[in-house]
Amino acid sequence: MQKFLQRFRHIVLGILCGWDRVRFFGSRGWLANDMGFQRYLNYAHVLLKDFRAHARETTKRLRQDVERRETEQGREVHYLPSSDTDKDKTVRAFIAAKGITQGLVGVWSCVESCRTVRIRGNRQTKKLHLQFEEKKCLHYYHYYLDPRFGLMHTRLQTWYPFNMQICMNGRDWLAKQMDEAGIDYLRKDNCFLRVADMDKAQELLTAQVHANWPVLLEELARRSNPLEETLLPVRVPYYWAVQQSEWATDVLFHSPEQLQSLYPLLVRHAMEHFHSKDVLRFLAHRTTTQGTGVFAPYAGEANSHFKDRPEGVRIRHTAANGVCKMYDKEGEILRPEVTLTKVSGFQVERTKQGDEQGEKKKRPLRKGVVDMPLRAEVSQQIADRYLGALASVVISETLAQLTQGICQPVQWRGRRARALRPLSEDDATLLEAIARGEWMVAGFRNKDIRTLLYPPNPEATPEDNHRQANAVTRKFRLLRAHGLIEKQQGRNSYQVTDNGREIITALQAARRTNPENLTKAA
Repeated sequence: MQKFLQRFRHIVLGILCGWDRVRFFGSRGWLANDMGFQRYLNYAHVLLKDFRAHARETTKRLRQDVERRETEQGREVHYLPSSDTDKDKTVRAFIAAKGITQGLVGVWSCVESCRTVRIRGNRQTKKLHLQFEEKKCLHYYHYYLDPRFGLMHTRLQTWYPFNMQICMNGRDWLAKQMDEAGIDYLRKDNCFLRVADMDKAQELLTAQVHANWPVLLEELARRSNPLEETLLPVRVPYYWAVQQSEWATDVLFHSPEQLQSLYPLLVRHAMEHFHSKDVLRFLAHRTTTQGTGVFAPYAGEANSHFKDRPEGVRIRHTAANGVCKMYDKEGEILRPEVTLTKVSGFQVERTKQGDEQGEKKKRPLRKGVVDMPLRAEVSQQIADRYLGALASVVISETLAQLTQGICQPVQWRGRRARALRPLSEDDATLLEAIARGEWMVAGFRNKDIRTLLYPPNPEATPEDNHRQANAVTRKFRLLRAHGLIEKQQGRNSYQVTDNGREIITALQAARRTNPENLTKAA
């Protein structure tokens, strides 16, 4: 990502990395397999022959409690006849019509697929046995305008084992966090076009990653099912895992026009230059430089898709480990987005399960919420590799387009920096001084440039030298503000950035071209 930001520093305003849509799945440990379910029934003193009646009674209690609570509050449960109904769209229209601003929006019910348990007879053994099956049952969707998380919902299965999903959006959560912190922002849909304090907003997004997820999700689950503690004869707590996560890296630009001029080139570059082995590399599959470039044991597919949608053009890259997409959100935000569902293919540095103080080694990423920080790290690494690859896009810009950013005043570290005048004698001399070939490797210091701009004067006083050094320091600040130079890490010297070298080279060529040749080129 740093390579991308360095190249387009003159047009990039800032960047926000964090969760977008995340869907959690709560399964009840013992009740997830045959052996555990049988143990549960033994503890609950429920015989296999009595399980059907027990299950029906438990489902009846759960449904009656949900219906009763809605009736007591003067509401009704909204039944959706089709599982294909766009629930989020339906709920948002309901919120707009009712003017709801906070709290429980409502409860919607729908018959959908579920994994449940049945008691079957075995003719050979003449005994009853447990069997998990895919069936359809009623599910309750509780939608909330939560004061902490914004619009979110839970999905409760009304048949054994009463699994639950919780879905929230990290950008909705961020909006609530920024409201509380008093940070001004301009939002459209689920992205932020402008944020007054980008650094603080990123801190808030980072804090989401390290939330106490087990406690938080249990609290949300109990809110949608107050019978959670007493519904089952033996309480079996939820084990929380991430069913699907979306990690969004939003690149904000100074103006929509800058993104719109760049985005078609990025799309074309992605479709023409990112081959299967590139997609696999983005998504952390092993690759090799020999043969096909793909590590031999990989037998899956790697695809890239282009789609022109009403809200913008989307590029989608898929492989066994996940999905990497790129949008021009609202025509103003460049958003690479990483979607992870199956995560066992990713290797991360972590301790052995059950030994939190043990040695960290390369182990598979787990779906449980205990690995939320590691999941975020893996997702960001994918986005970083993708943006880094996009940084090599070839851009055929005019001189006016190339220098547009440096010819305008900018804000840098809370202070205003003037526009550069690259064709004026003073600024042109400065740009030529920093672009000299001898600075390519070791960089340049204040003294090096001062010698070029201010020829040695035997009569100069220490005050004169100090004044000249301060003047060069101010010039360095101006160049850094426009992204033309950067300070070398751990050293008191500077180097011209890749973008700065491209701009300076073009300007020097223009200055050296005579008017006759320019006229012919026009």
